[in-house]
Amino acid sequence: MKRSLSNAHPEDTVLLAYLDAELPRATKRSTEEHLHSCWKCRAALAELELQAQAVSKLLCHEDGSDIARAEKAKAKFL
Repeated sequence: MKRSLSNAHPEDTVLLAYLDAELPRATKRSTEEHLHSCWKCRAALAELELQAQAVSKLLCHEDGSDIARAEKAKAKFL
């Protein structure tokens, strides 16, 4: 049986755009529908959100000693 497009797992780039409210309306709606029924993608979304928060916190840190850690976290995130 063929899987419908709405049931396909969204890529991380789509999930990140969803977190940033950057998706077109139709893509947002299909992503929300998928997230409603897919625990795995909800977990991936939560993990991406935590990673984005950690990177943001590191990049906003004023202490220059954390620059290397921030760059490493940013590279891993991207």
